[in-house]
Amino acid sequence: MNINWKIIILIIFLLAGLFRILLSQPAGFESLEVNNGLKVYYQKGELSRYTTLALIFKGGQAAEPPGKS
Repeated sequence: MNINWKIIILIIFLLAGLFRILLSQPAGFESLEVNNGLKVYYQKGELSRYTTLALIFKGGQAAEPPGKS
């Protein structure tokens, strides 16, 4: 096999790997705030028909005023 063909094949494999990495990156999150102050962060997935929900609450001892814990 000619050395030029080996280089071309190597470049094709490297580019294929690069495109695979770039396509697998998640889209950024979008956010909104509802009337009661609840902040909602979401991410649209155009290729998926499923929805995943995760709830995160600010709280715990670090969120309490001093002397109330």
